[in-house]
Amino acid sequence: MRNLDSNHKRSRPTGNKHSAGGHGKKKSPRKTWLRAVMVVCCVLAVLTLTACFAVDALVNHFVGLIGKDPDTTDNTTDASGTDTGTSGTIIQPPEVPESGVQDEEYLLNILLIGSDGRNKNEWARSDSMLLVSINTNTQKIVATSLLRDMCVNIEGHYAQDKLNHAHSYGGPKLLLSTLKRNFNINISYYISVNFFSFIDIVDMMGGLEMYVTAAEIKVMNSQYISEMNQLLGHSYGQDFLPVRSGTYSLNGKQTLAYCRNRYTPNEAGASDFARADRQRRVLQTLAEKVKSQNVFQLMDILTKILPQVSTNMENELLKDLVYALPAYLSYKIESHSLPLEGTYYGETIRGMDMMVVDIHENMKYLHDWVYY
Repeated sequence: MRNLDSNHKRSRPTGNKHSAGGHGKKKSPRKTWLRAVMVVCCVLAVLTLTACFAVDALVNHFVGLIGKDPDTTDNTTDASGTDTGTSGTIIQPPEVPESGVQDEEYLLNILLIGSDGRNKNEWARSDSMLLVSINTNTQKIVATSLLRDMCVNIEGHYAQDKLNHAHSYGGPKLLLSTLKRNFNINISYYISVNFFSFIDIVDMMGGLEMYVTAAEIKVMNSQYISEMNQLLGHSYGQDFLPVRSGTYSLNGKQTLAYCRNRYTPNEAGASDFARADRQRRVLQTLAEKVKSQNVFQLMDILTKILPQVSTNMENELLKDLVYALPAYLSYKIESHSLPLEGTYYGETIRGMDMMVVDIHENMKYLHDWVYY
């Protein structure tokens, strides 16, 4: 019995020792928990990297759809820089400093150009010009409408000419250099769309809800929709709106007519001021509609719209803008228009109605609201 008891006691496990079965050491609960956390972190890291690569590939895809136009050389042969017009008035742009036009690393200027060209290969007049300035110091975005009839000095061409003619003489490159020369502001990039592309873009978005007055509709029907019907081979009255004020879902052709209307005054004024105001309203409505789309709708829209657009912006810069978009959405947005009220007068030069502008005064205000 004694021996049995002894043998029994010896066969019983004591302390941290294990029986003859030999199962190794018990796992510490803390070590098990840490190992589980590490596994979860590794899985999350892999998923995050995969998502980043997928997002980057998607952004690359959409950026690649945009038409690139790096060669915007001014190749026109019409050079009449000594022309002073019939009035004898000489427009003297400010001297550009030797160090170059004013530029800052915290500021990105992009010119949005809407041309009255009928195809992408045509250098037509820039019917609308909107300078978008993104200032990361002040965290604001300034949209400045540049009226097409401003009288400016176009280097190598006329000492007095309409701003929008620079685009027809030498494409976006000459237009950007004209703005630099006259307003001493650096604009390196542009995004351009022509009439037909704009119509397609609005139609792809399913139209835009806009309030339109009866006076505006009358001009839209007779001046612009009828013209586009003729160019497109449509019947005379196709897409005419009823001549009564109200909110309408405008298709691409009707929206373009609304944007081009320069004959109906509104609270912003008459002529080009009213037109610039309408263009800003359309862009704002378009932006709001884009934000309301879900991811899949937006991807479908972008796939159709982006090939209609052309730019000289590099892919890397376009990608940077896409990734910075969430931050930019929180920026304060301001809108302005040049020339300022009281800083110009109308004059007929070479048979064209122009706005003779106090360049220095307008340059000062432009710099104040863009840089500060």
